[in-house]
Amino acid sequence: MIKQLAFCLLIMGLACTACRHADPHSPMTIIDELEKAFSGKDIGLVMVSVDIHYQDELGGPGRLEDDLRQLFIVYGSLLLDLQDVTMRAEKVSGHAVVEGKRLRFEGPWELLFKTNHNGLVVSSGLLTDLRGIISTLRERRIAIESGMPQRLSRYVSVDYRGESGGKPELLARVTADLKAVQAQAFIVDDLNIVVGGDKAKVIQSFLLINIVGEKKIKNRSRERILMQKEGSLWRITGGLG
Repeated sequence: MIKQLAFCLLIMGLACTACRHADPHSPMTIIDELEKAFSGKDIGLVMVSVDIHYQDELGGPGRLEDDLRQLFIVYGSLLLDLQDVTMRAEKVSGHAVVEGKRLRFEGPWELLFKTNHNGLVVSSGLLTDLRGIISTLRERRIAIESGMPQRLSRYVSVDYRGESGGKPELLARVTADLKAVQAQAFIVDDLNIVVGGDKAKVIQSFLLINIVGEKKIKNRSRERILMQKEGSLWRITGGLG
């Protein structure tokens, strides 16, 4: 009886090992691993599922890793919920909801896969809209805090329309505002992003600190920024005044 039991366990073990080697990563398996990695702020686990030649409109694996590191530092653990999954060959798409500390993102997603010696890996499309929009918002903040309004110009669409007019009027106003203060700090309290196609709506609450002489003036407010995708960049089309 003991010999029979040992033999059965051996056969079961060999069968399980064979199954593991014969079953390369499927898209759904990788998606499950990505969800675990984002919730655990595990960049290494994310990159294990990413092709070494990964490339999207923002850059390669180095840019992806840098963006993920910034996301985890600022927003902590991320709940990545990929819904309405549709699979066609090596393309998987659907609707994504990403939630973190003071962050919520909602919009379409599309992952591209390729096969290497380890099975399927992600070759493009990992949260490109979220990363691109946050990159534009970060550049806007840097322009304000560094006192360099010209840095903002690249991220404002020529089609910008706001309360003060178009892009030239916006940049002129920002330039005048920055000249009137010694320094500024722009701190975002919460960020909500909704993407639909090539357009996005961003709602964020923020604290703006102006240093004027020896005075520190604090202003809390909320803004609704409109953006659209132009080439590889998300540019601002409205909402900055």
